[in-house]
Amino acid sequence: MANRSFDDVVCKMREYLGDLKTCEFATPNEHGNFPITAPPSETEGIYCFYENGKPLYVGRSRNIRERVLQHRRRSSGHNAAQFAFNIAKKRFEKNHPCEKLSREGLSNDDEFACLFTEAKDRVRKMSVRFVKIKDPIEQTIFEVYTHIKLETDFNDFETH
Repeated sequence: MANRSFDDVVCKMREYLGDLKTCEFATPNEHGNFPITAPPSETEGIYCFYENGKPLYVGRSRNIRERVLQHRRRSSGHNAAQFAFNIAKKRFEKNHPCEKLSREGLSNDDEFACLFTEAKDRVRKMSVRFVKIKDPIEQTIFEVYTHIKLETDFNDFETH
């Protein structure tokens, strides 16, 4: 891996995006679980949440099945359910344009807590597509590449 160039890595992005766009949707069953049954070592890569066929959020994980479930659990906090947090934050800031709260401040706000719960319920109904990528550098580049190419609405790439 050390002998490859940045251009070599970037050349793979179109192929990965094609794979992501054409793979089957993993849709939650009546219990809210995803039919991703492969062991964690085989589900390392990039996932993308879709609502009504529109890509909304892209993420990366060493265990896509578990990570997707974390996004969807009602008990997940702001770090585990980042996508739902971003949905809720966008709605909260729309209603409170002058009020910029920290993650902790938002988490302690009752109105935000309701929005966050609603967002997790919304995410629970979404479908997911994913592509297996083992290399962490390729994952990192592909996550940002996919966000830009699919114009996902809820990625922010801020550190927290």
